Amino acid sequence: MATPDNVCRSRATHRRISTNVQQNAELSGGNLLGRWERDLGSGSNVQLQTYYDRTNRKQANFAESRDTFDIDFIHHLILPGRRTFCGASERA
Repeated sequence: MATPDNVCRSRATHRRISTNVQQNAELSGGNLLGRWERDLGSGSNVQLQTYYDRTNRKQANFAESRDTFDIDFIHHLILPGRRTFCGASERA
């Protein structure tokens, strides 16, 4: 059991340093969205959607180019007594 005579205590001092930098940034980019749907009859259908996004950002101390591609596929299927759907999605 610790008593006040044999307790070791330490105190760490932390300083927080922060700097606000205000500067203009060059921003550019765009995106494209495509959708396709086909009716298969009897309430069933398939849907395909793709999305592409390009972003460019350039500052004095930081630069980034980013490409995002997304694809989604959904199949709505009517089975006897049930309404079912299945799908897949990928993002890169």
